[in-house]
Amino acid sequence: MEMALGFRFSAQRFYELGFLNRLVPADDLLAQALAMAEHLLGLPPASRVNTVHIMRQLRPSVGPAHERLARALHEHGAKSDLIESRAAFADKRPPKFKGWDDPQDRYRLPVLETKPKA
Repeated sequence: MEMALGFRFSAQRFYELGFLNRLVPADDLLAQALAMAEHLLGLPPASRVNTVHIMRQLRPSVGPAHERLARALHEHGAKSDLIESRAAFADKRPPKFKGWDDPQDRYRLPVLETKPKA
């Protein structure tokens, strides 16, 4: 499994970090998944719906200022690096990144603005 920054993690490591609540042998996976589904279906319907709803409501939301920053950062840097990243992965070779079309852009990072530009 891979996560942020492309580092590989084992299922055991995900369990240790708290991303998984149990590990099962591969041969038992389908049986365990079906047993879990059967358990969930045995719960009161309102309880199931309410639990999913509260979990969705607890997800953090991103405000407009952070959305603007994300868009600006998406546009920051050499677009050719996106293509190079995929090509290097497909070719099983180290990437040759450019970084920025204008080297001075390295020092002109977008900033979080709390008020939209007029």
